[in-house]
Amino acid sequence: AYSAFTYSTYQQHVQNDGWNFTTGPRVSYQLTKFVALEASAGVTTSDYSNTGTIADTSNFNSVTYQAGIRHTVNKNLSHALRGGRSLSLGYGSNFTDMFNLQYSFNWLVSQGVTLYGTFAYEDFAGSNNGEQAQRYLFNLGTGYQLTRQWVLGVNYAYSLKDSDIVGNEYQQNRLILELTRHF
Repeated sequence: AYSAFTYSTYQQHVQNDGWNFTTGPRVSYQLTKFVALEASAGVTTSDYSNTGTIADTSNFNSVTYQAGIRHTVNKNLSHALRGGRSLSLGYGSNFTDMFNLQYSFNWLVSQGVTLYGTFAYEDFAGSNNGEQAQRYLFNLGTGYQLTRQWVLGVNYAYSLKDSDIVGNEYQQNRLILELTRHF
């Protein structure tokens, strides 16, 4: 079982202050030596006060859930598929109700070189503005182990948002160069 409580308060009174509480069961199961399953479901409740200027009086009370499967193909390659429904803080609204599906992989191409990627689809709705939108996400990156503690990496991320509100759609391209130290 798991539970989570979040209280959000804003210094500038645009967004509404409020709280979210989720409780429910969580299960992890090692199906085989190479396949693991995990799932969680919970009742999520939120309550927001009218402290902001966004004029959103919506609260949330419904089931949220997540399920996933992870497959280790061999010592060099693993991949996973997960999906679910979640609740997050809104922008111009009290909350965003989101459904998502995500596939990811991690591949040790050769000694010290890793290739990883994520492909995701999100369908979400804002509580106040009535926005219905879909977002498509693509991420591809690689890392090179310089030493035991240092990794040099480059990552490309693309996202496309398709919204039913004119002006809320976008395309985003990011190229990230990173140097990471593991302690």
